[in-house]
Amino acid sequence: MAFPNARTLLYRYLLGESAEGENLEVEERLLAEAGYRERLRETEYELIAAYVSGDLTIDKRERFEKNFLRSEERREKLRLAELLYEYARIEVNKLPTASDDLCRHLLGELTMDEELNVMERLIVDDDYKKQLEIAEHELIAAYTLENLTETQRGRFERYFFDSEEKQEKLRFAETVYAYYQYVEWAETADGANARWFDWLRRGLAELVGISISRPIWPSLAAISVVCLGVFFIWMSFF
Repeated sequence: MAFPNARTLLYRYLLGESAEGENLEVEERLLAEAGYRERLRETEYELIAAYVSGDLTIDKRERFEKNFLRSEERREKLRLAELLYEYARIEVNKLPTASDDLCRHLLGELTMDEELNVMERLIVDDDYKKQLEIAEHELIAAYTLENLTETQRGRFERYFFDSEEKQEKLRFAETVYAYYQYVEWAETADGANARWFDWLRRGLAELVGISISRPIWPSLAAISVVCLGVFFIWMSFF
């Protein structure tokens, strides 16, 4: 069964706004179609990026916090997105130092004895595990922002991305960073077109509760400009 306006339905599904029948249809399609599961994942990424960058309405933010952030996996993605947003705004240009040993551990730079000490401490120390998450997020952010040296990038790719879970974190970081780049472009003082597009985007966002995706909204704005031009010509004729 094909869904009309599927992305809008997925937004509502993730925010807990869809009806019971719609939820059942979404879940059945998620079981049957790998492409639809990927679309849901992309929608999750966009929702998190929109939340962090302030592109959700107050009502949608409340629903996001209540219904979307139920799993630890999503809460961790939110923490990564917030860190990446902070890094992108302040233009951090150095290797993260949340924990030198943990960063070196993730880059495969520790000796065998040092590696053993880190692994033993991770087993018994919950705070150290939290530091490992911070170190992972900082390195992913630095990698995404291209702030690592060539050597560091090579070691990071070799030693860190050894699982599908970690590779997904990178895809997530790259997606939300692309969203942040758009937001920054739209806010530039000399971007008259950006301000116009942003005004239209936010107006449309009020209708659907989420920012229009980047590939679509500029075309919509251009069409709107043409329509307004035709309207004013028609008015002047009469």
